[in-house]
Amino acid sequence: MLNSVVYSKSIDQSITLSYSTRLFIVFIICLFFIWVTIPNHFTEYDQIVLTISYLPTILLLLLQLNSNKSNGLSGLDPVNISVYSFFIFHIVFNNVVFSNEYLIYQRGWNIENNDLMKSFILKYNTILFLAVMFFFVGSAIRIDNLRRFVSVFIAKVTFTPRLLMLLGVFFVAIGILGNILLIGSVGAYISKLSTFYAHSDVYNESVREVGSGLVLKKILQSFFIPGILLILWSFKHKSNFLFFVRLLCLVIFTMFFNGTSGQRSQILNPLIFVGISYVIFVNKMNPFKVGFFGAMFFIVAISIGYVRNQVGLGREFDFNLLFGNLGFISSIFASQYLTNFSGALTLLDIIHVDGFLRVDTVWSSFTGLLGGPTPTTTEAYVWQYLTGDPFGSNPRYGLFIELYANYGYIGLVLMTLPGLCTKGLAKIYRSFIERDSVTVKIIVPFLILMAVLMVNGNASYFGRQLAYMSWPFYLLFFLQKS
Repeated sequence: MLNSVVYSKSIDQSITLSYSTRLFIVFIICLFFIWVTIPNHFTEYDQIVLTISYLPTILLLLLQLNSNKSNGLSGLDPVNISVYSFFIFHIVFNNVVFSNEYLIYQRGWNIENNDLMKSFILKYNTILFLAVMFFFVGSAIRIDNLRRFVSVFIAKVTFTPRLLMLLGVFFVAIGILGNILLIGSVGAYISKLSTFYAHSDVYNESVREVGSGLVLKKILQSFFIPGILLILWSFKHKSNFLFFVRLLCLVIFTMFFNGTSGQRSQILNPLIFVGISYVIFVNKMNPFKVGFFGAMFFIVAISIGYVRNQVGLGREFDFNLLFGNLGFISSIFASQYLTNFSGALTLLDIIHVDGFLRVDTVWSSFTGLLGGPTPTTTEAYVWQYLTGDPFGSNPRYGLFIELYANYGYIGLVLMTLPGLCTKGLAKIYRSFIERDSVTVKIIVPFLILMAVLMVNGNASYFGRQLAYMSWPFYLLFFLQKS
């Protein structure tokens, strides 16, 4: 009997893979996926060269993950989150953009010109490697006094769950007011509730107008999601049936009352916040659960986008069309939302034809009006170049490619700044993660998503996010002991 127990334990130990082995498996999967998604019109030699060009960056990221594991960092530590973000948004899904014919047409790429496209991809990988290297230099800078500095700003007053719930209701009311102001009137807002999934023309026009009071309206609107989360977590948060009923009710409420602008993020962001804090504070991370709910989230995101586009085209919903072409639609979704490669190639194409950008676009979100696009953002520059109109959608690049477009290779040294900011986020995360207060359950996902922004965000996102979109989280930060 004893021998059988020892034998079963040895089997369990032999099945368990070491962290280094799992990273090696990730390495193989990444290279394989990159290889199979390179367009067929490239020669086999070109495919080999292009795949190998990703090797230095992938190895650098995997070595960083292994080092983080050795240093005891948790899987959701902001420094690890930055590594995942580099993988997802700048490496793994890159070649999916070549499957989106409309995107190719929209950006005016000549993908049949193998030599030119190959040179773009090779240059991109060189820029990416240097950007990652300087990012890690920034994240390695010591900031030991940050915790002491932060503790000075923490309020001494502790709110009860009841008071926090009332604060959540107040936040939601402010958020609804912001939505009403963005839509234009109470009547327009109420009528828009029945088509929360469709873009609002009034909202789109207010975004395009400079000086239309958009900053104040967006500040007010940004209180909605933290308010919803305060209400949710002020209840007992055990993983039981009532918890999921409350969660479902709040999700439905959010879809109708915060989706009136038609922005998908306003509907999906609460799910992201709840999902992260649920995994951290309520349930242990289970790869199967994470995979299942991740797949469900992906389908919901695609479905909302599909319905919104059908409404925009004046067509009826045909969900048979959606699920009958789910693979193709998913690849389009991935090319627009899971990689910034299309924006990077567009910028490299512009630089190839026209030289480096003729105006400074990196700091536009801080020097210009924060309420919307201005002629000096990279997005506006690109769309003006491509279409003659400074307005467009989803021109995502990532900060590092914008630094290159403005200052060349020397600009990549500035990637130490987001690296340093991520180190600061990680410091706060590590001091908060052991606490079980209501406000911490909201602040921790915010820290994690800000780490994603440092890697995935355009330069124009930073001023808007830091200056006014984060005010509710800053206020909750003062109450983080509650």
